Amino acid sequence: MNGRQTALTLVLLVALSVRAADAPKTNNFSYRWPHRYANGAVYDLTPHFNWWKSVSASSTADLPAIPAPFPAWHRIKHGLFVKEETLGWLLDAEVESTPGHGDHEKVILRSPPTAERDKWRDLSDQLRALESDQQSAQAAAKAATNGHYNVRNRFARAQRAAAAQNQQQSSTARATDDAAAIRKLRDQMAAYPHDGTNYLVDLFALKIGYKPGTAIPVYEVGYLRP
Repeated sequence: MNGRQTALTLVLLVALSVRAADAPKTNNFSYRWPHRYANGAVYDLTPHFNWWKSVSASSTADLPAIPAPFPAWHRIKHGLFVKEETLGWLLDAEVESTPGHGDHEKVILRSPPTAERDKWRDLSDQLRALESDQQSAQAAAKAATNGHYNVRNRFARAQRAAAAQNQQQSSTARATDDAAAIRKLRDQMAAYPHDGTNYLVDLFALKIGYKPGTAIPVYEVGYLRP
């Protein structure tokens, strides 16, 4: 295998390794933040989380015999941000009152995780910029690899070939560096609930009522306590 083929193979391997990491890791993020202050009361949701885990692991699809410790705290998952409202975020989400029992609906989320969402968006912007740069580097390496040097003067032809080889090596190194940075960013993004394109809400929230004049339920995340 000559130098050009080796460089092109490296570029392809880099592209494949990044593509393999494209799918977001799936985690249950809803068990974060057990200690809350919501709607004028202090909550330790640890018993509720443990109950939820136990029911989720059960082989039966029936509702559990032991009731939930905090039945008004529902799981909001796959929550896609629609818009900002006076009361909070309007979400298109799945809402479960018990594991596996819920509906897809529009909800209002008070005290939403804005800082977490903004952090994920920042990482996503960085990722897009790196992916764009990587694609440019891969294209440059490929162009240098496939270059033709129809120059009659042997010295001029050698100069062009050497310049192309340098460009090829530089572009390949850039694509490799970008791939490493992309993997690092994806690892950081895996700490947040998302579908690869959008930040998604996945947490427990307290149902406190409805948006005035509508049938849209309002949920309170509450203030997070250590």
